[in-house]
Amino acid sequence: MRIQGKSLIRQARPRSFYPLLAVFGSALTACATPAPPEPIIITQRVDVPVMVPCVDPEAIPPVRLYADQRVSLTASFEEKADALMAGVTERDEDIPALRAALAGCVGD
Repeated sequence: MRIQGKSLIRQARPRSFYPLLAVFGSALTACATPAPPEPIIITQRVDVPVMVPCVDPEAIPPVRLYADQRVSLTASFEEKADALMAGVTERDEDIPALRAALAGCVGD
C-alpha cells in the first residue's frame, strides 16, 4: 500500500544493528573524553604538638624533712617556734630550685 509514493511499511533493520551502534557510540565517546590527570604527590611538613614531660627528673631537688617536721610533739613552745622558723628558712632555700625545675612547664 502506497500513498503518494511513500511506503507505509517500514523496512525492518537487522537486530545486530543496535548493539553495533552502541559499541561505536561508546568508542567515540571514550575517545572524546580527556584522560584523567596524573596524581601529584606533594610532601609537606606538618608541625604537630607532642606530649613531653615538662620537668626533668634530675632537676627536682630530693625530698627532705624540714626542721618543723623533725621536732618532737612533746617539745616546748619555744622549741616548736624555733623549728617553724627554721622550716620556713629551709623551704625558702628550696624554692629557687623548684622554680627552675618547673620553668619548662610555663607556656611561651
